Amino acid sequence: MNSLRLKRDDITQHELAEESVRVLKSCTYANLHPKGEYAATVAHAQERSYLHVAFSEPRVVELTVGKREVPSGKVNLKFREMVITLPLASGAFLVRADKETFYLAKFDCPLSQELEKTFEWSPCGQSPGFFNQG
Repeated sequence: MNSLRLKRDDITQHELAEESVRVLKSCTYANLHPKGEYAATVAHAQERSYLHVAFSEPRVVELTVGKREVPSGKVNLKFREMVITLPLASGAFLVRADKETFYLAKFDCPLSQELEKTFEWSPCGQSPGFFNQG
Protein backbone atom coordinates (compact mmCIF):
# COMPACT_ATOMS: atom_id res chain seq x y z
CA MET A 1 0.00 0.00 0.00
CA ASN A 2 1.20 3.52 -0.68
CA SER A 3 1.27 6.26 1.88
CA LEU A 4 0.17 9.78 1.11
CA ARG A 5 1.82 12.92 2.34
CA LEU A 6 1.09 16.48 1.40
CA LYS A 7 3.70 17.75 -1.02
CA ARG A 8 2.97 21.40 -0.35
CA ASP A 9 3.50 22.76 3.16
CA ASP A 10 1.47 25.87 2.39
CA ILE A 11 -1.83 24.09 1.70
CA THR A 12 -4.34 24.07 4.55
CA GLN A 13 -6.91 21.42 5.32
CA HIS A 14 -9.57 23.87 4.18
CA GLU A 15 -7.87 24.37 0.80
CA LEU A 16 -7.43 20.63 0.33
CA ALA A 17 -11.10 20.06 1.16
CA GLU A 18 -12.16 22.79 -1.30
CA GLU A 19 -9.97 21.32 -4.07
CA SER A 20 -11.55 17.92 -3.38
CA VAL A 21 -15.07 19.37 -3.62
CA ARG A 22 -14.19 21.06 -6.95
CA VAL A 23 -13.20 17.69 -8.39
CA LEU A 24 -16.31 16.05 -6.88
CA LYS A 25 -18.53 18.64 -8.59
CA SER A 26 -17.12 17.61 -11.96
CA CYS A 27 -18.16 13.93 -11.62
CA THR A 28 -20.52 12.72 -14.35
CA TYR A 29 -20.99 9.12 -13.19
CA ALA A 30 -22.97 8.17 -10.10
CA ASN A 31 -24.04 4.87 -8.63
CA LEU A 32 -26.19 4.70 -5.54
CA HIS A 33 -25.17 1.95 -3.12
CA PRO A 34 -27.90 0.38 -0.99
CA LYS A 35 -28.62 1.87 2.42
CA GLY A 36 -26.47 0.61 5.24
CA GLU A 37 -23.48 -0.31 3.07
CA TYR A 38 -21.37 2.79 3.72
CA ALA A 39 -19.07 1.22 6.32
CA ALA A 40 -18.38 -1.86 4.18
CA THR A 41 -17.85 0.24 1.04
CA VAL A 42 -15.45 2.60 2.81
CA ALA A 43 -13.61 -0.28 4.50
CA HIS A 44 -13.04 -1.81 1.07
CA ALA A 45 -11.82 1.55 -0.30
CA GLN A 46 -9.42 1.93 2.62
CA GLU A 47 -7.59 -1.22 1.56
CA ARG A 48 -5.73 1.10 -0.82
CA SER A 49 -4.57 4.71 -0.49
CA TYR A 50 -7.34 7.16 0.26
CA LEU A 51 -8.18 10.61 1.52
CA HIS A 52 -11.04 10.93 4.03
CA VAL A 53 -12.63 14.38 4.29
CA ALA A 54 -15.23 15.18 6.97
CA PHE A 55 -17.02 18.54 7.19
CA SER A 56 -18.43 20.02 10.40
CA GLU A 57 -21.37 21.44 8.42
CA PRO A 58 -23.08 19.65 5.52
CA ARG A 59 -21.97 20.61 2.01
CA VAL A 60 -24.29 20.75 -0.99
CA VAL A 61 -23.06 20.29 -4.55
CA GLU A 62 -24.96 20.12 -7.81
CA LEU A 63 -23.86 17.38 -10.19
CA THR A 64 -24.89 16.67 -13.75
CA VAL A 65 -24.94 12.90 -14.06
CA GLY A 66 -25.27 10.94 -17.32
CA LYS A 67 -28.76 9.85 -18.37
CA ARG A 68 -27.98 6.13 -18.09
CA GLU A 69 -26.84 6.40 -14.49
CA VAL A 70 -28.84 6.12 -11.27
CA PRO A 71 -29.54 8.83 -10.25
CA SER A 72 -29.39 10.83 -13.50
CA GLY A 73 -29.70 14.43 -14.65
CA LYS A 74 -29.20 17.26 -12.16
CA VAL A 75 -28.50 15.90 -8.69
CA ASN A 76 -28.21 18.02 -5.55
CA LEU A 77 -26.03 16.06 -3.18
CA LYS A 78 -25.92 17.03 0.50
CA PHE A 79 -23.13 15.34 2.44
CA ARG A 80 -20.81 15.62 5.46
CA GLU A 81 -18.08 13.21 4.51
CA MET A 82 -16.37 11.64 1.55
CA VAL A 83 -13.59 9.18 0.89
CA ILE A 84 -11.47 9.62 -2.22
CA THR A 85 -9.63 6.53 -3.42
CA LEU A 86 -6.17 7.26 -4.78
CA PRO A 87 -4.44 7.67 -7.10
CA LEU A 88 -7.07 9.81 -8.76
CA ALA A 89 -6.27 8.43 -12.22
CA SER A 90 -8.01 5.21 -11.16
CA GLY A 91 -9.86 6.57 -8.13
CA ALA A 92 -13.39 7.51 -7.22
CA PHE A 93 -15.36 9.42 -4.62
CA LEU A 94 -17.47 7.63 -2.01
CA VAL A 95 -19.87 10.16 -0.59
CA ARG A 96 -22.16 9.59 2.37
CA ALA A 97 -25.44 11.42 1.99
CA ASP A 98 -27.77 10.68 4.89
CA LYS A 99 -27.78 6.88 5.06
CA GLU A 100 -26.94 6.31 1.40
CA THR A 101 -23.56 5.96 -0.27
CA PHE A 102 -22.86 7.41 -3.69
CA TYR A 103 -20.00 6.11 -5.80
CA LEU A 104 -18.96 8.99 -8.07
CA ALA A 105 -16.40 8.95 -10.86
CA LYS A 106 -15.63 10.27 -14.36
CA PHE A 107 -14.37 13.61 -13.10
CA ASP A 108 -12.60 16.43 -14.93
CA CYS A 109 -8.99 15.41 -15.67
CA PRO A 110 -7.33 18.85 -15.35
CA LEU A 111 -9.08 19.45 -12.01
CA SER A 112 -8.03 16.05 -10.69
CA GLN A 113 -4.44 16.65 -11.83
CA GLU A 114 -4.36 19.90 -9.83
CA LEU A 115 -5.52 18.02 -6.73
CA GLU A 116 -3.03 15.21 -7.42
CA LYS A 117 -0.15 17.72 -7.49
CA THR A 118 -0.84 18.30 -3.81
CA PHE A 119 0.15 14.76 -2.88
CA GLU A 120 3.49 13.05 -2.59
CA TRP A 121 3.50 9.26 -2.85
CA SER A 122 5.86 7.04 -0.90
CA PRO A 123 5.85 3.26 -0.52
CA CYS A 124 5.07 2.13 3.01
CA GLY A 125 2.36 0.35 4.91
CA GLN A 126 0.76 3.30 6.65
CA SER A 127 -2.68 4.59 5.90
CA PRO A 128 -2.43 8.02 4.31
CA GLY A 129 -4.67 10.02 6.52
CA PHE A 130 -7.85 11.43 7.80
CA PHE A 131 -8.76 14.95 8.65
CA ASN A 132 -11.77 16.86 9.82
CA GLN A 133 -12.67 20.07 8.05
CA GLY A 134 -14.30 22.39 10.54
